[in-house]
Amino acid sequence: MRIASPGRRLARSLVSYSHVALLSLAIAACSSDSTAPDTPAPIAVASVAITPSTASVSVGATTSLSAEARDAQGRVLSGRSIAWSSSASNIASVSASGVVTGVAAGTATITATSEGRAATASVHVTPPVAPVASGAIPPAPNRAPLGEAPRPP
Repeated sequence: MRIASPGRRLARSLVSYSHVALLSLAIAACSSDSTAPDTPAPIAVASVAITPSTASVSVGATTSLSAEARDAQGRVLSGRSIAWSSSASNIASVSASGVVTGVAAGTATITATSEGRAATASVHVTPPVAPVASGAIPPAPNRAPLGEAPRPP
């Protein structure tokens, strides 16, 4: 049987205690009780901008609006959701992607909202354009076709 010397026992104890201390520090560093946040807080939306701010569309036609969320310095914040609405959906409706459809003649206000901030655009809906009649236009009376002498009345 081998007996360890007092110096050797002390060295083994110190190594064991140092391992325990290092392991404790590592666990403490990884614990969730840390006061430092893991991710920065998201930047708040300070304003919303719609382009164009005014638009005109005929009944039955569409036009597209776009909106951007911006921070307090005016920088675009990507990945923010935008909700669209119309003040008069019986005049102009708007899709979830900002496509406006003219429903009836008049004016509607389109609103884009993100995180409680909003912007508006004015959309004027015009009556539908009447189709142009097809076919040949007959010559006016008392007019001769091109190249012929005029006819007497």
